Amino acid sequence: GVLVRGVDTGVPIRVSYALTEKGKALGGVVERIERWAHGWLAPRGVNLHRRPASHQVSRRTPPRPMGARRAARTVPAGQGRRHDA
Repeated sequence: GVLVRGVDTGVPIRVSYALTEKGKALGGVVERIERWAHGWLAPRGVNLHRRPASHQVSRRTPPRPMGARRAARTVPAGQGRRHDA
């Protein structure tokens, strides 16, 4: 696999995931997909944040009430912003 799951049985229980060597080898592929997605799919004003020195990408969004759902949206091909790399 590309991930290994770890469980810390302390209180509270914590679960962590780490990349295997096979997963680390996918780093370049994931970065290229990230650049493509950021240029083509990210709507203006959405803050996509990558934490330095990690393979973790998150989207900063304001808190929402428990049980609230986000609206789905469709992005037609070619309608995103494009940045040539």
